[in-house]
Amino acid sequence: MSSIISLVFIALSSKLSWKDIGFTVPKQGTWSRVLIVLSGSTLFYALIYEASTPSLETLIFQGTMPGIEEEIVYRGILWVLIAQALPQSTRRLWGADVSWSLIITTILFGLIHGVIVDQHFNISIDYWAIITTGISGFFFGWIRAYSGSILPAIVLHNGMNLLIYTIPWLRSFLL
Repeated sequence: MSSIISLVFIALSSKLSWKDIGFTVPKQGTWSRVLIVLSGSTLFYALIYEASTPSLETLIFQGTMPGIEEEIVYRGILWVLIAQALPQSTRRLWGADVSWSLIITTILFGLIHGVIVDQHFNISIDYWAIITTGISGFFFGWIRAYSGSILPAIVLHNGMNLLIYTIPWLRSFLL
């Protein structure tokens, strides 16, 4: 939570608008792409994750908070600050103009989920977490670039988080 407060302060002091951060209406056709990515994610998560029984509290949290906080930070504020700081040569990828903002936020997103520093400053690296959250972060960034809005990224992020907890459990329950 402190990271979002810090970045909101930076955003306010640099005069970023809500629109700059990505609080806009997504362009037409965005939601079908969100569904396509969620469908692919469903298959992926069903194949690789082990079953556990999520609590209702976990499901409510995963369906709301991570996507809101992390998308505002990564695909909102950091996205815009990177775009302002670096030359933004773009390339087209699946209908979206992608730039350094996508690349850097994808890398940071993977690292923040996979590099763990404990209370004694011991560092451990979970390469699988870096890879899987990096891939997810890429899709969150791509949908942000495609739509011009962080709203679909928030929905996609929370949907994927819910899938991580529910699909393996359903698979074990049904099989």
